[in-house]
Amino acid sequence: INKSQKSIRHMIREELKSVREELVNVKDDLVSVTKSVQSNVKKEVRSYADAIKSGQQEVIEAATAPVMVKNVCQTINVEKLERERRKKNVVISQVPEASPSLSGEQRKAHDIDYICSDKLGVKPNEIVNCFRAGRVRHHENGNVLPRPLVVVMKSVESSNYWHNDGKGFHQGIHWVNEDLCKGDRDAKFFLRQERRKRQKLQQQIHQQQKGGDQM
Repeated sequence: INKSQKSIRHMIREELKSVREELVNVKDDLVSVTKSVQSNVKKEVRSYADAIKSGQQEVIEAATAPVMVKNVCQTINVEKLERERRKKNVVISQVPEASPSLSGEQRKAHDIDYICSDKLGVKPNEIVNCFRAGRVRHHENGNVLPRPLVVVMKSVESSNYWHNDGKGFHQGIHWVNEDLCKGDRDAKFFLRQERRKRQKLQQQIHQQQKGGDQM
């Protein structure tokens, strides 16, 4: 092979090498461009999804807010009406149940006679109505457990007198209390629990102080 042929071959190799490098660069650029496009598409799709989700959230919140406010107002109004309705009522515990064989009116007469006796001394002309609260329950020995007796008094003053302005009136085995709605009962129970916790803590502190003084 003469020098001219070698030179031509060398030139061809160099040219092919250059073309190959350009092809590799083009391939890398295509891969880079493809990744960039995919990343941008994902971002756009995510942003669109977030925008839709956010829009739906706003729509849901806008729709539910008035409903929630309405429900709260209705609850407050219902509790207020319940509270007003129960103002004249007192609840008496441990009043024995009449025989179930008696009629409703006979059982009511039995209850009124009992609370108007010397057991409690309520005056008949103070009473408008009375009824038992809750379902009939039985003791292990089969005896009926007395349900609370709700007594409707003629006036708020009369009911306040008998439940001692909400403090409760105790006579013998009987307690006379306010007829509270559920919200008020829960609130009063919570306050009792907190009061007992404070009393227990005060007793513990007192005992510790007493023990320290003796030492």
